[in-house]
Amino acid sequence: MFAILGGWLGQVAYLPWAVNAALLAQLFLYAGYLVKQTALLRRISSAWYLLFTFMWLVSAFQGYFALTVPTSPNLLISVMGGVAGSLCIIRVSDWLSHYPDVRPIKWLKRYGQLSLVILCFHLIDLNVIGIEGWLTNHLIAHMGPLVTTIIAISYRIGFVTVAMLAIPHLPGIRACFLPRQYLFRRLKRR
Repeated sequence: MFAILGGWLGQVAYLPWAVNAALLAQLFLYAGYLVKQTALLRRISSAWYLLFTFMWLVSAFQGYFALTVPTSPNLLISVMGGVAGSLCIIRVSDWLSHYPDVRPIKWLKRYGQLSLVILCFHLIDLNVIGIEGWLTNHLIAHMGPLVTTIIAISYRIGFVTVAMLAIPHLPGIRACFLPRQYLFRRLKRR
């Protein structure tokens, strides 16, 4: 009931502290709980992932799903697509974990380990710097939407990758973003 209330409130009013998003997000938490309790990932065959991929694509092509508000052309399809997409990503991640020494897998692992740094710098790029919006507006007329989108995504990935690589080497800033690795190590030395 609370998840439905959160979805309905997302269409009607934006509540402070993202309360409506927190209400709707319970569906995702409950889905994860059910997957774990029923050992679903071990029990389903690979053929099911074709259906999950289809559901994920239907959700993606129906329009933008913003969980933070929450709004979508169809919240039910968006939530089902989100759960299905999560199951697909878990399956691919599990498969990739069998190859830990392959260089691209090591990079993905590093992105995961520093995901907080990546999120913070993504938000800095999005809300403060804003180069991607300017870049998109200037390129779309000359290169079309597909090439412009590829360039914009490449810029965003490149920006956070530079931050991810630089932060561990900047003493004052790294203690803020990676306190377990750097701040407490320095305190132990004293």
